[in-house]
Amino acid sequence: MTSVPALPGHALFLLLIQISLILAVSRMLAEIMKRIGQPAVIGELMAGLLLGPSLLGWLWPSGFAAIFPPEPLQVHLLEVVAWIGMVLLLLLTGLETDVRLLRHLGRSALTSSLMGMFIPFAGGLALGLFTPAEFRTESSSRLLFALFLATAMTISAMPVIAKILMDLDLTKRNIGVVILSAGVVDDTTGWLILSLIAGIAGAKSSGFYLFLDFMKTLALTGVFLAACGFVLVPFARWLFHVIDDRSRTPNTDLAAIVVLAFTLSAVTEKIGVHAVFGAFIAGCILRQVPGIRAATLHRLESVSLSVFAPVFFGMVGLKVDLHTLSSPRMLLVVFGVATAGKLIGCMWGGLMGGMTFWESAAIGVAMNARGAMGLVVALIGVTLGILTPAMFAIIVVMAIGTSFMAPVLLRLIVHRIEMSPDETARLAAESQRGLFNPERLKALIPTAGGPNALVAGRLAAALVRGPTASLTLLYVQAMGESIFKRAWKYFRPDQAGKNLQEHLDLIKAYADEKQARVEVRRSTESDTTAHICKEAAHGFDLILIGAGLKNPLRSAVTSQLLERAPCHVAIVRGRGAIADPKQVMVATDGSYFSRAALELAILFAEKVGATVTVLYTMEEVRDKGPDEPASSALEEGFRRMMATTLLTTLSPLLTTTTAHVNVLVREGDQATAPVIAEARTGIYQLLVVGAENRAVQHRLSVGYDVERIVNEVPCSVMVVVPKIAGTEGAGA
Repeated sequence: MTSVPALPGHALFLLLIQISLILAVSRMLAEIMKRIGQPAVIGELMAGLLLGPSLLGWLWPSGFAAIFPPEPLQVHLLEVVAWIGMVLLLLLTGLETDVRLLRHLGRSALTSSLMGMFIPFAGGLALGLFTPAEFRTESSSRLLFALFLATAMTISAMPVIAKILMDLDLTKRNIGVVILSAGVVDDTTGWLILSLIAGIAGAKSSGFYLFLDFMKTLALTGVFLAACGFVLVPFARWLFHVIDDRSRTPNTDLAAIVVLAFTLSAVTEKIGVHAVFGAFIAGCILRQVPGIRAATLHRLESVSLSVFAPVFFGMVGLKVDLHTLSSPRMLLVVFGVATAGKLIGCMWGGLMGGMTFWESAAIGVAMNARGAMGLVVALIGVTLGILTPAMFAIIVVMAIGTSFMAPVLLRLIVHRIEMSPDETARLAAESQRGLFNPERLKALIPTAGGPNALVAGRLAAALVRGPTASLTLLYVQAMGESIFKRAWKYFRPDQAGKNLQEHLDLIKAYADEKQARVEVRRSTESDTTAHICKEAAHGFDLILIGAGLKNPLRSAVTSQLLERAPCHVAIVRGRGAIADPKQVMVATDGSYFSRAALELAILFAEKVGATVTVLYTMEEVRDKGPDEPASSALEEGFRRMMATTLLTTLSPLLTTTTAHVNVLVREGDQATAPVIAEARTGIYQLLVVGAENRAVQHRLSVGYDVERIVNEVPCSVMVVVPKIAGTEGAGA
């Protein structure tokens, strides 16, 4: 076996210095762009130009040569990191591209996307055919150069467009949906065309054999896309479902995402199309997998956009020398054709699709942004030997310039776009969504066989009746107990593990009755609470636990779980018969914590057909005399008016729910007294109350008022402790 020389230490030293410098400059410029209202990616795009021969190499040639020497080994080391950044960047682009929009592509989006591709492609093709020979390499034919330039004019930057729309709060507007839909068509078609052109450019044959190679590549690409659609999409859904439910290793789903992206990139590179196309398709596949957690995608985006993408931008900048542009005329021509092609094409298509002038203009402006995708196209072109250094620099400047223009012009145009009545109604309906998604609610019940956990299982079986909703029962047996603790349990046995199988079978019977999905997991762990939280972090929305038999809300496990849980927690104490409650009361004071309890109660009532009574307690307006009636007609009228107002203010679900809801307004010096008094009427089988974690004697508690309610009411109680978004471990 031939020995391979070790990597020189100085080469590794320079690589680390190069990456550090690129990251530092790109982050600094990104911060500046953000402060002046531009997307951060524009600053990162400019970082490569500043560190390349255009500025650093011009101002300090010796320093530039020392930091970025032209030795092949050193250049290839940085290129490897840059290519990884390019693959991850296209993966994220695919994740931003919802190809399912193509199934419901409206007339406006279809005409805008088609004309937005045809006009720029035709303009770029004509420009390429008449471009002076000095701007194309001798090894590339004029037709191949023209096709490549036309494709560069066609592709838009979906990540930049999506972030611009998010910054302007347009993602839910009709115009935003049309822009994203048109972008899906443009990008999918553009990357496919670019990959085929790259395959032609990389082919070594010519004439008739070149045509055969092209048809072979086209056929293999078709097979690849068919396999992705019919095999990989279902496989990815199954795989990430298994990872979500079974994996115990942190970040397994993140590793699976990267493995899929790299594998598909390798496949497309092997069949003759470019590796970036495989990464883009991988992102499109993963976009259709519901089991991938948002936190995982955030981690992927963070490391990709913060580390690898800036290195890619820097690598492009190192290859750009703006001094090769002897005349700005060609730059202006390319910039003009690219901008005019997108604006005219998208505006023409939008008007044909029945959109207004300003809506059509907004599509053209947004689709004009090339961003990082323009850099990818440019780097592919120079790597394949299609572009000269001068034309390479022109396309890079065009990509940065169009990205800079898009948010500025879109901010000016969007204020002129009025919402239609249908759009206003749709946005109002979307704003009525609650904290829990009834279609995909995932509930976890840690249980050791206690009676309160049995009640929690009955309630949860009704809550998780949805297409992708599920219930998981978790029994964690403690290990490593001392001999004294085992002896104490022998003489004073507790409920843990007693009649466990019978207990689990009862809950599964409840779930079967409600046609709910249920799964049982068993584990032996030294830290029970830590393992429960670790399980809950796998995409669960709600943990339901049975209250302690002695101290319902103050057991050690309950306190630790409230502190460490990554999602909402509900503590259940059962009283009375275990059956579906038909009358549910919710105690509320209008807070966020009460809203979580109210919405969970409404969701439950919708599933079982129960009536919800919302009890709102307010302070007494004034003290009454001993002979004064307890309630005057004026005060009753005020309560009715208050109840009507609360129906529209406590939660958006109150105005859209199919459950029957009553609102009662009571006065009292203490918030607990009216709740306990109403519960003692015997009407209700379940009381739902919201609570927050409060520091009581250096440990977490839900408060004495809630504890008093749980101890004194005669019906079953569910205490909902919501996880505030943004807190550590929040997963709901």
